[in-house]
Amino acid sequence: MGKDKFQRGAQANEIVQYTIPSQGTGQRTEDSHNAEDGPQTQDTQDILEALRGTRIALEGKMDTMAMDINNHLRLGFRKVAERVTSTEGEVADIQNIVRTLSATMETLQSEVT
Repeated sequence: MGKDKFQRGAQANEIVQYTIPSQGTGQRTEDSHNAEDGPQTQDTQDILEALRGTRIALEGKMDTMAMDINNHLRLGFRKVAERVTSTEGEVADIQNIVRTLSATMETLQSEVT
């Protein structure tokens, strides 16, 4: 009987290996009957468990990715805020230079006339 391997992450960074038969055994487990889904074989239950594990792993990865994106955005916004603050300081310096030049021009004009 061939085997397919399914992996599931118990946590975002941990991989747990599941080995599931690729061909059904036809064996039914006790209490495996679900009124909506009908009876389930052990293989079906194993596959469902592997899928649940995969879902849990993906949810963990999504949470990790969301935190990473959030951290990158915070860092980016912080850098932008620092640059804006730096630019505001540069603008203030330029305004002071312009005021000084304007005052100097007025002084020169008054001396010329």
